[in-house]
Amino acid sequence: TPAHLGLSQKKRIAMRTVWLWCALLPVLCVTVPVQFLIIADPHLDPYYGRAQGYRCNTSVSAPEGQFGCDSPPVLVHAALRHAKEVVPSPAFVLVLGDLVRHYEDRMDRGPLDVMHDVVHQISETFPHFKGPGGGIVGLLGNSDMKRDYFLDVRERPNRYLHAAANAWDTVLSPWERAAFARRGGYWREVVPDVVVVVMNTIVYSVEHAPDSTGERDPLGQFAGMRRMLQRVRARNATAYIVGHIPPCVDDYRRRSMWRAPYVRRYVRMVREFHSIIGGQFFGHLHNNQVRAFPPEWGLRSPLYVFQAVSPVFANLPAFHAVTLDPACGGVTAIDTYSAALAAPLRWGLQQSNPRFLGMADLTNAAWRRLAGALRTDDGLWRAFQFHVDGRASLHPPSTPGARPSCVGQCRWDTVCLLLHFLPEDFKA
Repeated sequence: TPAHLGLSQKKRIAMRTVWLWCALLPVLCVTVPVQFLIIADPHLDPYYGRAQGYRCNTSVSAPEGQFGCDSPPVLVHAALRHAKEVVPSPAFVLVLGDLVRHYEDRMDRGPLDVMHDVVHQISETFPHFKGPGGGIVGLLGNSDMKRDYFLDVRERPNRYLHAAANAWDTVLSPWERAAFARRGGYWREVVPDVVVVVMNTIVYSVEHAPDSTGERDPLGQFAGMRRMLQRVRARNATAYIVGHIPPCVDDYRRRSMWRAPYVRRYVRMVREFHSIIGGQFFGHLHNNQVRAFPPEWGLRSPLYVFQAVSPVFANLPAFHAVTLDPACGGVTAIDTYSAALAAPLRWGLQQSNPRFLGMADLTNAAWRRLAGALRTDDGLWRAFQFHVDGRASLHPPSTPGARPSCVGQCRWDTVCLLLHFLPEDFKA
């Protein structure tokens, strides 16, 4: 305010304050949080406890499930039922693939039948989402194929993708079903200005067969995603990218799970559209993991991998309640619920972040700060290990599917994995 207007100093300060707030109001986040559910890797084994069961194939197999085995029907049912009790009216339910048990090609029933059964269970658990294009968002995992990781991208139209679209038919709109049948992915605006972009990640995997490394853009998925993200940006909305196999280094074999050209193309895309990407959610690894991005990439949230329902790798069976800020974008809370494998199954809160790990928030920057502290803070490291799968190092090494205790070089590698998204950066 010019001094010659004769306003007192207090009035000038007051007016400047009002003008400042008016300038800030367009970018302030005044919003109602959105809470939704994530179900990762249920791996239903319809033959659990019988001769065709995967590992648990005798009558003495624990009926509620056991470590080293995929999920019996009672475990999948219990997880869905308790998820409904925790969040009775979620904004949507995200199912991160691998609905079918491992060694899906060794069952009398085909994987498509089992997939259809799981989709039906989810629909029955959340009946208000019944109908095409409702609140259930699903995708394909490698175990959902007729053989593990097998999808012939040169077959067009693709008969298996068409059949898989039929398995998800009750929750897909006609447009989504057509996109699913073409490439195994689609997009949906789950709440106003929040768009979930579903990826078919099988085609990028280092395990994918038949070999399609000559395909620059298998099934045209990257081109389709780019068009979608352009629309989201034009509307000033927020996109959440979801898939099964994450495009990063895994914590077990310490190798990239995607082929390098596809990782590079994915990275270019998320960097180009960083301002409208609120989060990236994946499954496949069966435990909770985070991959933070370099600050210069500009992404507000890291990439999240979610703990599975199936306890085949000695994780506690789990589901997740996730809270989003739909106005400013980004994840504000992740609550993981799990159950000890004992009859009867008792579900409880495994952890609630950011509080459990003592973080101020769940931004990319906050996870990078946490990684620095994990190098030297032993108490925080123990909490982080529990965060990963709900069991820390409680199980002896003889537990089926259990991974060894993470100390020494393993601890250092884990911190490096959190900080370095690209395989070449991790190896350096």
